[in-house]
Amino acid sequence: MIQTLTLYTRFWLLVVLAAPCSLPLVDCFTAQPLSLRVVPSWPTTTTTTTTTRQGINSPRLHDVWPSSTFGGQRIRRDTLLKAAPMAMVTSSLPGVEWFVLAHIVGGFLPIPFVIGATRKVKGIDPNDKDLGGWYTRIQLPTWTPPNAIFAPVWILLYGSMGLSLHMVLRHPQMTASRRRMAALLWAVHYFSNLSWAPLFFGLKRLRAGLWVNGWLVVSLLVWMALIGHFLPAAAVLLTPYLVWVVFATFLNSAVCRLNPTKNGCNEARFQDDLIKLRQRAADYANGT
Repeated sequence: MIQTLTLYTRFWLLVVLAAPCSLPLVDCFTAQPLSLRVVPSWPTTTTTTTTTRQGINSPRLHDVWPSSTFGGQRIRRDTLLKAAPMAMVTSSLPGVEWFVLAHIVGGFLPIPFVIGATRKVKGIDPNDKDLGGWYTRIQLPTWTPPNAIFAPVWILLYGSMGLSLHMVLRHPQMTASRRRMAALLWAVHYFSNLSWAPLFFGLKRLRAGLWVNGWLVVSLLVWMALIGHFLPAAAVLLTPYLVWVVFATFLNSAVCRLNPTKNGCNEARFQDDLIKLRQRAADYANGT
């Protein structure tokens, strides 16, 4: 009877002293730091002991304070302590609107190369008043989308990229080192995306653009696999982008097939050089 009362008294004493642990140190889902509370020292008379491998009795804090209750789940005290510095790092990240805006603005950087390949130039002769750029003069597949579709599609895709990256970097499982690694991996993919237009439209390297498209597909699949196991929503946001990149790869392949490279020159370079030659001839004829 006395032993039963002693165990009962120890149980309630354990509940009272472990109560501060029930308050989480940080909200692991919203990364909002909460107030910290001082935990009273554990009396030596009530500390449970366990036998180590060497046979010596030593107190273990996790035996009497193993975890805390938060959101219906059991969270270990050491996990809560590790989450506190992560919350401070996460709170220093810019807002989601900055991620979205930065991706969209970055996507507009290669636009001059696109305009230079598709814009209409001044008429060279009376029979050809509105001569377009070299991209309008080469052979394109019949299923090529209108040029007006590309801008709004890419705005939506770049916005979804920024939103997905923001979700990944703010996830509770992303420590500072993991966050830096994730940002580096995504930066490699993102700048590879931006390099396609200068290669394809600026340098007229049609096959090099095809290789870049293939790399974008592979690297995007790897990225989606990496983030999909702990944040499926971020991977789902990139699904339209994956579909569009795959479509662009097939379109780039068809353009290469219709305009093959012969003796180091393809139809794109030939049409671009022809336009420049006609412009020079027109300027010479006009005395300018």
